[in-house]
This record gives sequence, C-alpha cells and structure tokens, in this order.
Amino acid sequence: MNTFYLLDNEAAVQQTAQTVQETVQTEVQSTQTTQAVTEQPDPAKAAQQQGKKPQGNGWSMWIMLALIFVVMWLFMIRPQRKQQKQMEEFRNSLKKGDKVVTVGGIYGEIVEVGEKTVLIKVDGDTKLRVDKAGLVKDYSEAQQR
Repeated sequence: MNTFYLLDNEAAVQQTAQTVQETVQTEVQSTQTTQAVTEQPDPAKAAQQQGKKPQGNGWSMWIMLALIFVVMWLFMIRPQRKQQKQMEEFRNSLKKGDKVVTVGGIYGEIVEVGEKTVLIKVDGDTKLRVDKAGLVKDYSEAQQR
C-alpha cells in the first residue's frame, strides 16, 4: 500500500511540474510579445538617432503662444481699455444737472462738480459728496426714450 501511495505522489509531482513549466513558457511568450509591441520606434527618437532634427516642434510652440496672446489682446484687453477710456471721458465731462448712478446703486442729480468729487442731490434736501470714480452714467433716461 505504501508503494502505491508513493507512485501516486510521484505522478502528482510530475504533473504539477509539467503544469508549472507550461505556465512559465506561456508567460515568457506573452512577455516577449508585449515587448515587441511596445518597442515600436518613436519617430522623434529615430530622427535623432539618424542625426536629423525633429520637424517644427520649436517653431510651432512659439507660433501658438503668439496666437494665444493676440486673441487675448483682441477679445479682452482692447475692449476693456476702450471702456475705461469712455468712463474717463464721461467723468471729465460731468456738469450740473446731469443724472448719475453711483457704483453702490444710488441715483441722483449733480449739484456741484469739484476736481475729484461731485455733490449729488439724492432726494429733497439730501445731498451726498461722492468721488468721481464712484459714478456711472444714468441709463434709465436712455431706456425711457
């Protein structure tokens, strides 16, 4: 009975060894296949190895940066400067009787204009002295027309 048991164990060990050997061979083959697929040559590296420079990488980056700057200037900076210039012209041309709105939303009529400040009549006898930078045009008149 012991002899049969030993023969049975030897057969199991040989079968396990054969299975392990087959698994190792399969893994080696899949690793070689993966390496062959991933080791495809990079065009930039191949060009450098042959002594050639990659084409257009440096110039295209600078052209794109310049285009981004031009677009930002056209759509953001230029309109903002134009609006600031209009507001400065408006504030310099203020005179008695003009209707204005403060940046805080207070509507009033100009009573007195100083160099940097304006006195506006808000309601009845209520008057406020406000900095010119805190005024915007009263658009309610333009909307009523």
